[in-house]
Amino acid sequence: MRDDRMLNHYAAQERQLTKSHKLDRYSYYFGAMMLALSYVNLFRVGGFHLEIIPMILVANAVILAFNYSEWHRFNISRILIMLGVLCMSLLTNGIIIGLSPNLQKTFAVTNTARTIGRFTGNVVLTIILSISMTLIIFLRPRHN
Repeated sequence: MRDDRMLNHYAAQERQLTKSHKLDRYSYYFGAMMLALSYVNLFRVGGFHLEIIPMILVANAVILAFNYSEWHRFNISRILIMLGVLCMSLLTNGIIIGLSPNLQKTFAVTNTARTIGRFTGNVVLTIILSISMTLIIFLRPRHN
């Protein structure tokens, strides 16, 4: 009788683990897709612009980070590499956003409050894109 309960427990544990791995994979690939859409959104390619994409990207990054099950793989050298990639990503995204036509429109506005708001939005967008890109690079789930 006891062996059957243990086997049932292990089967339930295995189903939960499979479910968690599926959520990892779906969250990862959805995040990669949303990151690509964020860059399309940034440059308004073909007039495409949705304000909700960065918010979805943030929500997905939180889900990916909290659901990631392999944090034990991160030692101090890997964390330092991750921070280096984050800094390079911040620099690269800052340059990309600086070259975008939207930033030049920001400074063309004579309203100071609007200019400060748009500039702050661009800084926040830079941070969101950089953190999301770093998570997509380092939190790739293993295939089981």
